Amino acid sequence: MIGGNSDPIFKRLMYAIDLADLADDPALASNDGRVPRTKEIDEALAAWLSTRNIDEALAVLNAADVPAGRIYSVVDMFTNPQFVARQML
Repeated sequence: MIGGNSDPIFKRLMYAIDLADLADDPALASNDGRVPRTKEIDEALAAWLSTRNIDEALAVLNAADVPAGRIYSVVDMFTNPQFVARQML
């Protein structure tokens, strides 16, 4: 999950994934301009994500202060040390 919908976070996200052209596009400076171009933005993110595993992507996004996190499957929950340690199962 990537939370990049606020104006400053969107800009950091685009810089983090090496898309300065989208970060600096005046039409994308606010959410009103991004909504009509959601498909384009999603495709750019998908292309970037397709070349990395989840840990690599999270490291880049965390370093850029972009809210992001893993979505756990049921299998992940049963093997995740935090879930197991907290007896959350």
